[in-house]
Parts: sequence; structure tokens; C-alpha cells
Amino acid sequence: MDNYSKQDRGNLSAYEEYFAGMDKSMQQKIALTTAHFPSRGNIADMGSGSGSGTFDLAKLYENLTLIGVDINPVTVEYSRNHYKLPNLSFETGDIANNVFPENSLDGILDSSVLHHVTSFNGFDVKQINRTISNQVAQLKTNGVLIIRDFVVPDDGNKLVFLDLPNNDGKEKGEIPELSTAALFEIFAQNFRSSVNLNEGVKFEKTDCARENFSRFKLTLRTAAEFVLRKDYRDHWSPELLEEYTYCSQIDFENLFKLYDLRIVVSMPLWNPWIVSNRFAEKF
Repeated sequence: MDNYSKQDRGNLSAYEEYFAGMDKSMQQKIALTTAHFPSRGNIADMGSGSGSGTFDLAKLYENLTLIGVDINPVTVEYSRNHYKLPNLSFETGDIANNVFPENSLDGILDSSVLHHVTSFNGFDVKQINRTISNQVAQLKTNGVLIIRDFVVPDDGNKLVFLDLPNNDGKEKGEIPELSTAALFEIFAQNFRSSVNLNEGVKFEKTDCARENFSRFKLTLRTAAEFVLRKDYRDHWSPELLEEYTYCSQIDFENLFKLYDLRIVVSMPLWNPWIVSNRFAEKF
């Protein structure tokens, strides 16, 4: 678990604040499962976080046994204390490994968690292959694997212009005090990922005709990485450690084919909370 120690959020209040932000998108996580989970059996919710989503699943599917799995013992203890049902339990474990015996699960849910596996293993995208291989081994015949996560945007290497406000904070100072434009330049220096392991991201600052905005020329992939985390200023350091755009939809589909998995549905989803709070009219 050493690779994941940097995910520690500190005291309980910090965890509760983090959970509150994550749980705002929980409805979509629950909705994803409705048409695909079996009616009975054992389901592992990998990377269960606060446990609230696993709890909701257990309430919704009374004939299923739900096991929330998280690598962080603090979150597992929190979940056990806050969410209790006869068909619900929580375990500490690394979802990239064999948490359960082979051929023992009827379903696995990976919701917004696989990017943690790559990010905290040196941004090694090959870790996804190992993780899926292990999870398939834990599934019974006709078991269900559901993956919901960020993906590389289409044409991710395309150059785009990103206009960011420069009057909503300071040009220099502590992270919470900075303007969005100033924060981007800090991000560009410090962010690392599978495509820029040893240096910051490349960008060009250009003239901007819009008053109180700064314009940056950068890849769509870089723009997405910044926009998705720009509002997490109070927890900037741990957020900067994660790469969201690590695999494409096609990458996942090819991986499923590699393990002879039948793809029932594969489609882009837009999280309405993220669209409203991270994208709409924000830049």
C-alpha cells in the first residue's frame, strides 16, 4: 500500500469534505448498475470511498451481497461506522490485486477508481491490464464487470485555446488565493502524467482580446486535466498526483476483447454535476 500513502487526506473533517464532493456524483454511479447487475450474488464495489454508494446499492439490491473495497484503511473504518446493512460489508484491499478468491464474484464495479491504480504506480498505464486480468479471474462465468471513469478526450492531442479568468484572485500567493489563470501556470509546472513523466506540460500564453482573461494554447488533454481539478484548491497537492485522462474508450474496449469479455454497452457519459460545476461558464 506504500504507493497509495500520498492519498491520505489528514484528519476526519478533511475526509468528510472530500467525501461530500465525491458523493455529489453518486446518483449516476447507482444508475449505471440498474440494468446490468445480476439479481442475486456477490458484488464488489472497488474503490468504495466513503461507502455511501455501496450502501445505496445494498439498499437497492436486497438480494445481493455488497462488499466495498478500498485501499485506505481510514475510509474503510469510516464506511463501517457510518453504513450498516445485513447484506453490506467493507474490506481493506488493493483493487489491482486479487482481493477475493478466483471465481467468487458475480459482479465488479470500478467507478472512478482505475485512474488511481495508474496514478499511484508511476503513471504506468499497463497496470490497468494487470488489474482487469485479476478482476476477470475473480469473476464467475457470466459475471459482470462495470467500468465508469474518466477517459482521454477524442483528439486529445489537438491544440486548443483555453481562456481563464485572471481577475478572480491574485497573480501570486497561496493556492487558494490565486486567480484561475495563475493557478494554471502553477499546474503546468508541477503536473505529471503518463505523457509527461519528467517535466511539466507544454503551453503557450498568447494575446487575449477578452477583458480580464488570459489565453493559453495547449492540448485538449491538458486542458481537460486542469479544468477537472481547478476547483480543488484546498486539497491541491493530492489532487495534483492523479492523472484522469489515462485511457481512451477504445483502449478499454480493446482490453475487454483481449480477455474475451462480451461488451454489452460502451458509451460516453457526461456527469451532470461535473458539467455544471467544473465546465459550464467557468472559462
